[in-house]
Amino acid sequence: MTQKLVTDAGMKLDRWDHDFRIPARQKISATSLTVEPDMSSAFALAAAAAVGGSTTLLDFPVESLQPDSIFPNILQKMGVPIQFDCGRLKVQRAQFLRGVAVRLTNAPDLFPVLAALCALAEGDSELYGAPQLVHKESDRIARTAVLLRVTGRTLTPLEDGLRVGGVLQKTRERSVFNPDRDHRLAMAAGVLKLAGIPIHIENPEVVNKSFAGFWQSAGIDPS
Repeated sequence: MTQKLVTDAGMKLDRWDHDFRIPARQKISATSLTVEPDMSSAFALAAAAAVGGSTTLLDFPVESLQPDSIFPNILQKMGVPIQFDCGRLKVQRAQFLRGVAVRLTNAPDLFPVLAALCALAEGDSELYGAPQLVHKESDRIARTAVLLRVTGRTLTPLEDGLRVGGVLQKTRERSVFNPDRDHRLAMAAGVLKLAGIPIHIENPEVVNKSFAGFWQSAGIDPS
């Protein structure tokens, strides 16, 4: 993506093997640039819309270099209404969500929020293929399982993901969740809260690492 941005701006690259260099003292010749959205953050907004309303993501590319761009296909499999037209991706609230099995080897950042959707879905789900999740900002497999306990689902942590079984059991009791300084876990908790599960999210400012306006954009009060 860096190489594409540099060349779109009209600059030159020196490439060799799997490395590249940007020569100094170049001038940008492009008068305007369109940068595609961060797909991990876009997915968090889309997931919020899938359970709580609707959203339209602008400048959404037909093809993306980001592996996380698989998320519209995943949402469609889960039963979420998706429309794509002229660079606009519209996501609407689903009448119900279906469980899915997804390999996340190349898109591990989708895991916490997707796991939250799976916990809200009918049927079993399995997210797998991403052992690197334990080395993210937190041990995302373990911490996501902790978060999802509030749904009453049967959770089976795997060495490379999580299996979600059982039946959703919404509680009226308010719980407290500490995202362990992990922005993706805070967003996942927000999706559950938007779906009607009472959660107080501690340290909500952790989302500032990737999406400072997430709570406002998603219409979620983390308190």
